[in-house]
Amino acid sequence: IIISNQGTMEQIGQTIKSRFGKGRMTHLPSCKSSEERVAALAKYKTIEDFALANTPDMQLTLCNDTDRCYFDSYPTLGDLDKCYGRNASSYWLVPELTNLSEFCGCKEKLTGNSLKECAVIIAQQYQYLKTSEMMLFFYKFKAGEYGRFYGSVDPLVIMQALKEFIRDRYTAYEHRESELRKKQYEESIKNSISYEEYQKRLKAV
Repeated sequence: IIISNQGTMEQIGQTIKSRFGKGRMTHLPSCKSSEERVAALAKYKTIEDFALANTPDMQLTLCNDTDRCYFDSYPTLGDLDKCYGRNASSYWLVPELTNLSEFCGCKEKLTGNSLKECAVIIAQQYQYLKTSEMMLFFYKFKAGEYGRFYGSVDPLVIMQALKEFIRDRYTAYEHRESELRKKQYEESIKNSISYEEYQKRLKAV
């Protein structure tokens, strides 16, 4: 799929249907993930709707803000499977991987069974990653942060790069937690009172 072409939405829809078929992925049963993430999925009746609204094109705007990718309430790959069926996250990953393959310009693209299997393995191994985080990974890979392909799009290179991304993600979450603890501490200090003030208030009761 060439993501920038006219008719891209239809092409993506046809491609992911041909890879995985419809099966259990066409209806939206009740979801048991967090309320915020489920709310983000509520407007998409089917996985096709979600995939067509969340194409690789989104990487160029969404990934300008890495904090948004990490910490906003986007659905995880696991959420997609819970909401739309077992293969839903793999279904969504196919155009993301296809776009990466096209972008890198290698003669041998990621296609057929290799494409499907790569999508399935990522979906199984990284259920906890948000779709926004996956987009950030692909964006950073394109930016040259996680190695490169030589001659052909190698799924093993993608898997190794994902491990590097997970380490970066862990660092980002640690930093976020540290900032939140610092902010909470500063708020507690600001809202605290001296012992003398406490004694005065106690006598006034």
